[in-house]
Amino acid sequence: MPFLAAISAGFTTSRVILPGDGSSGSESVWYGDRGIVAGGTSSGSNVIQYYDITTTGNAVDFGDLNYSPTRAAGLSNGTRAVIGGGFNGGSTYYNTMDYITVATTGNAQDLGDLSQARSSLAGASDATTGIFAGGALLGTSFELDTIDSFTIATTGNATDFGNLTVGRSLIAGWNNATRAVFAGGDPSGATQSNVIDYITIASAGNAIDFGDMTDSWNRAAGAGDATYALFAAGRRAGSSELNGWTENIDYVTVSTTGNATDFGDLTTFKDNMAGNSNGTRATFSGGSTNTGSNVTLNNIDYVTVATPGNATDFGDLLAVNESAAGTSGSPTSGGGGSIAWGGDRGVFAGGYASSTAQNTIDYVDITNAGNATDFGDISETRNGNRATASSTRFVSGTGYTGSVYSQTLDYITTATTGNASDFGDYQVTGIANLSNGVVSSGTRGLFAGGYSSTASSRVNDIHYITIANTGNSTDFGDLTVLVNNVIGAGDGSRGLFAGGQDNSFALEATISYVTIATTGNALDFGDLTLARKEGSGAADATRSVFLGGSPSVSSQGTVIDYVTTQTTGNAQDFGDLSGYRLDGGAASNGTKAITTGYLDNVTSNVIEQVTIQTTANATDFGDLTLARNGHAGGSGAAS
Repeated sequence: MPFLAAISAGFTTSRVILPGDGSSGSESVWYGDRGIVAGGTSSGSNVIQYYDITTTGNAVDFGDLNYSPTRAAGLSNGTRAVIGGGFNGGSTYYNTMDYITVATTGNAQDLGDLSQARSSLAGASDATTGIFAGGALLGTSFELDTIDSFTIATTGNATDFGNLTVGRSLIAGWNNATRAVFAGGDPSGATQSNVIDYITIASAGNAIDFGDMTDSWNRAAGAGDATYALFAAGRRAGSSELNGWTENIDYVTVSTTGNATDFGDLTTFKDNMAGNSNGTRATFSGGSTNTGSNVTLNNIDYVTVATPGNATDFGDLLAVNESAAGTSGSPTSGGGGSIAWGGDRGVFAGGYASSTAQNTIDYVDITNAGNATDFGDISETRNGNRATASSTRFVSGTGYTGSVYSQTLDYITTATTGNASDFGDYQVTGIANLSNGVVSSGTRGLFAGGYSSTASSRVNDIHYITIANTGNSTDFGDLTVLVNNVIGAGDGSRGLFAGGQDNSFALEATISYVTIATTGNALDFGDLTLARKEGSGAADATRSVFLGGSPSVSSQGTVIDYVTTQTTGNAQDFGDLSGYRLDGGAASNGTKAITTGYLDNVTSNVIEQVTIQTTANATDFGDLTLARNGHAGGSGAAS
């Protein structure tokens, strides 16, 4: 779900970092398509502006901050964006934290205070916790190693998280759902650093050395996706390029450690930009350049994060602006819209119990183990049911009603309770037993494979829906094999379809993948550790897990596999479920995965849980309201 932004002059939907004198910023993984740019200019500004990262074009007015900072930092959890710190270009330094609701427009509100007033800091976040790191006190010789944290959804002051490896200001930041990285900066008033640090956002403590940038920079901007962090432009130590200004973009793989690699170049030499991303495209806005004298800019550049290369012109800010803060968020309510999970509410719908198809919908809070609660009903009783979800909406459908194959798609608003409403139809005649769905940018859901009663055959069809808009499904492309009972998972950018059963009743180990935002046929990814069908899948920003399923030897149906979603290759062993489990659903909040279904040849109400970034056996979570199998699972924001 995306998270932070730099803030000295602007603020973007996605994470942004600030290059520039004493400015710094940071970004997070991403939370949606709305780029926010806040504050900035040489003496501070209260202007908040935004643009749609998916298109190209100019920024428009959002509202005003309660204060007028330059060299502030920004972050977002998809629903709420926070701008913190900065100074007025002179002797006034701020400990202020303001917030806005990203889906709306309007003026900011007070959230609380930083531990100390400072400028040129960086921001990062996961879905819950906001991070502000580093910065400068009044004067240029007081660079901080301080890391503050706070809960984004509430109001209140920041508390101590830990320390950077070395104090510095003018740093760049980015994060995925679990880890934040902070690059470059100014450790001593007028120097540049090549240091890259990282923290695990959910665990307070000191930063750890990650590696080095390709050179020593400060005043860079950060952006990226769930896999890569990009650090763009800034000023280099001892560089002759325009008196130190650079056009270079570096990148690292966030989940690893190691030195940065060259990505490409911006459209010109810049520093003090705001960085933003929607998980596919990264934008870098405003800043300044040196053509003999300092020139402030209003242009916005963009790159495709997964494809190294030079930047392209996107459009313009409302006015020239440098040292702004940037971040991202969803233009519709709810958080986490860019990734494969949508929030902390896990939902399970339909299924088969007591020899009867069911219409029951249950929900749980994924963050807190416990029993499920009744949500309402889907429109018909069905099993072999599958679902996809965004941060706000859960769409369930297909399957078998007990007498006919269903093409019906229903939806609920996840944050509420109540019965489902009609969404449309799945437009492949006779298809049932589809894969779990995956979500891209909180926008698109995919269903793949299944069985056609008309053709009496497994199929390789992939169809998609736009989750926010009711309507029938549309053809996307084809899987690499004809299969039903496929396991689906993905990071919101890439969708994975694993295992299943072919027309000869042979079990498949194949994993194929698609880029969810496009259309086209699936490509080979690798293989599961064990051929099987009817498992469930879940993911966080970097890793996909495949839980249980029906193999040729039932005792092996406890297996949990995992892959790094953006890296093709065979799956690895994660651990085991409590027993032979199949034909259920799964949900994830970006940290934890929960799964249900048939257990040791008995229809079960047991819910199990794993932490996705670990390797370990599953543990008990709680119980569904009704023992059943063949039901759909998904997740969305509870508020």
